[in-house]
Amino acid sequence: MVNQIFDSLGIKTKYEYKLKCFGEWFFGLPIKKATKNAVFAKFSPSVRWLKEVVSSQIDSSLDGPEITTMDSLFDFCRASEDLVRVFWLATLCRETLYEVATDYESKTYGKVDRSTVISRWDILLRQLRVCLLVSLRLHGRPLGACPISVKAVDRVDNFSVFEWLARDELAMSHKQSEISTLEIACQISSRAFDPSKGEGDRKNRWKTVQRSCLTAALGESERSEYLVDFDDDERLGALHLFLRPHNKPELLVPHRVLLLAAEWGRDPIRIDVLENATIAMQEISLDKHKSLAYAVILDVWQSRIRPIYRAMLLGFDDVQEISSEVIGPLLDDAVWVNDFSKLASKVLELLAGIKFDEGEKVDELIPQIVEDDTTWPPVRNCFLLQRLVARNRSLDKSSLETHQTLVYALRINNDVQKLTECIPSFYHLFLPESIFNEMFYTEEIEEKQHEFMQDSIVSFAKAYHGPSMDTLNMGDIDTLADLWDFDRVNVNTLFLLSMYEFGKDAAVDELLTKSASMISVQHFVDEGLDIMCRRLNN
Repeated sequence: MVNQIFDSLGIKTKYEYKLKCFGEWFFGLPIKKATKNAVFAKFSPSVRWLKEVVSSQIDSSLDGPEITTMDSLFDFCRASEDLVRVFWLATLCRETLYEVATDYESKTYGKVDRSTVISRWDILLRQLRVCLLVSLRLHGRPLGACPISVKAVDRVDNFSVFEWLARDELAMSHKQSEISTLEIACQISSRAFDPSKGEGDRKNRWKTVQRSCLTAALGESERSEYLVDFDDDERLGALHLFLRPHNKPELLVPHRVLLLAAEWGRDPIRIDVLENATIAMQEISLDKHKSLAYAVILDVWQSRIRPIYRAMLLGFDDVQEISSEVIGPLLDDAVWVNDFSKLASKVLELLAGIKFDEGEKVDELIPQIVEDDTTWPPVRNCFLLQRLVARNRSLDKSSLETHQTLVYALRINNDVQKLTECIPSFYHLFLPESIFNEMFYTEEIEEKQHEFMQDSIVSFAKAYHGPSMDTLNMGDIDTLADLWDFDRVNVNTLFLLSMYEFGKDAAVDELLTKSASMISVQHFVDEGLDIMCRRLNN
């Protein structure tokens, strides 16, 4: 009946078109019906029809340079995004071709080589196996720029396998130390294998891949157990065991930082997620990947942290990146703001620690991996990280220091009016371009900075109710003094005098004898005598 229809349409010998129509028909069937009637049926009409078409194709190409069959179906399967259906269709095609090629190999005395005819289908099925593994293992998580298919993965700019591995890691743990242990363990595991090669065809390895896929249904706490049980046959899971050539910790860390920052952006109350991102930042090697470390840290600052500070100081009117309904209530939470501020300071500190030599390119990522086409997907440099680095711009040192000082100053005193007087370009800070623009200081600003520092030291001393101090440590005030390049001797002297002024002698008496070299003794004696006189008079 089918052949009669094609014959009446005048396309009886247009085999590739007929095969493409078959593929579209197969995809239109309910999956259970397709497998029951086409794949598993003992005398399947679909298989008989396919055998007829394939036999005709082989007959017509026997005198040609090579045997070509099912090209349209092969391309159809490579491009399909319905991985379950296409896997069954590819299996059906491969088995049909295997049977036909076996007969022709015997009849043609080897002119038709069965292994050659079916080899590309074997490769395709293994590639589909990898696609299924990744899509099921990372079920519900974005995999790339488009839905996954073999053809899409073969493009260099659709998917990053390193990002896949990073997502899988974060599904098990956010802790850098645990993830590092997992990466090392999977690199040396005897249970690792490559499902894109023939070694993955064995039945026991098929079951291993299936178990890994099933973990997508587990809860977060259950998946985290894989970190301690990864070498257990019944709990085998991590993608690293199947994509071992891509287990490059130096490229997985940057992806984890970006993914954690994005996750925190969706749920900013989870300050621990931002903390884990900050910890991971520090694992990116500055010796080998300086421009990459710079790009990742700068991206977190620009996209996640900077907008919140802009809204905190000047409202949400010109801040489109964040929701006032989400962030607004958090800015009223003193504990959250304090924790967030400390992490913001750390991010800026990490940025300040990355220094480029004159002539050194800030927007160039030097490849550190050896590309490998013997596995699939092939190992190649990560296009996502290359694009991120390509956007790099040199920040301005004076602007970076200004942002740092304001972050620290806000923790010391959140009086915005005072800060506008001692921070240059206050109303232009925390804009997208501000960290790249030079800041200019005036004598008036420097005078206001001294006033702010003096007031802060006095306030710190007045509020201090802790135990006897062992070291001269005023925390954020010390850091701010360094950023403003204040003389630490004068800062320390003022602090000790303030403590005595408020009658907190017991807290600093022992410290005074230890810190004589860190203060101005003459100034301390002069002012100290005045304090003694006032006490006697009172």
